[in-house]
Amino acid sequence: REYMDLSLTPEQEMLKTAVRRFVQQEYPKETLLQIASPTEPTPDEPWERLTQTGWLGILIPTEYGGEGGSFTDAGVLFEELGRGPVPGPHLSSSVLAALTLLEGGTDEQKRDWLPRMATGEVRMVAAVTEADYGWLEGDVRLTAKRNGDGYSLNGTKAYVYDGESATHLLCAARSEESNDVGLVIVPAGDPGIRTRNLPGFAWNLSEITIENVSADTSQVLGGDLAGGWEALQKAAEKTIPVL
Repeated sequence: REYMDLSLTPEQEMLKTAVRRFVQQEYPKETLLQIASPTEPTPDEPWERLTQTGWLGILIPTEYGGEGGSFTDAGVLFEELGRGPVPGPHLSSSVLAALTLLEGGTDEQKRDWLPRMATGEVRMVAAVTEADYGWLEGDVRLTAKRNGDGYSLNGTKAYVYDGESATHLLCAARSEESNDVGLVIVPAGDPGIRTRNLPGFAWNLSEITIENVSADTSQVLGGDLAGGWEALQKAAEKTIPVL
């Protein structure tokens, strides 16, 4: 009978120790309380130091500027970040969004976005759920209407995790023409986007209103709305064990 060896490698043990030390140093209890406070300003330095470690690129292949690590490596990293608990769009951007791009993005999209997600310069957050909360394709009501070479997006997302700290949204949208549900990358600072915090729920949840936001084909995952939802599902299946 063969047994699977689940013990950590020496490199993974070193990573575990390094992340634990980092969290103790950069995210002590006082810092975590300051970040959680609705009145105190959130310090930027701990997050900036986290981006400088290169750990955000742990699952991003080396050809796209990441560490090219294994899912066990990611498990070691996020177990220690979760022990903090270290807040911020690390799992949402560098795991869920990055894996979605790897599953369904064009080569050009991967080369454009993944290196910047590995450094934390881009914090891409999935905006999927709406007021009738659900993670099913049928729950997506936000519309993408053909507009010249691209689309015009309209609708509201609710319970978006890490929405306020995002630089870009990976937005699930339904085609008015074909009824396909796909994913569109939109800058969070677009004038047609309004983000508000949802107090009283779990940490860092937002409601995001999207009004007449234009997106060209290069912003559509895979260049076509068809297939985007499937890429998100495959990425979610890999993200859940890391979570």
